Amino acid sequence: MGEGIVVIVRGIIGFFTLLIFARLLGKEQISQLTFFDYVLGITIGSIASELTVDLSSRAWPHWVG
Repeated sequence: MGEGIVVIVRGIIGFFTLLIFARLLGKEQISQLTFFDYVLGITIGSIASELTVDLSSRAWPHWVG
């Protein structure tokens, strides 16, 4: 697969994963986020974007540890 296609596929998978998490939390929980939760969300988004764009990294070791 071309590099562009890999980035697009990873981006789509990441988007829908985050969308599912947001739906599971519900609208009430999202409206009651604290500053810590907001910063944590930005951090998780940054990690997800790094995994999407950095083609040399594998996603599995980032989640397992």
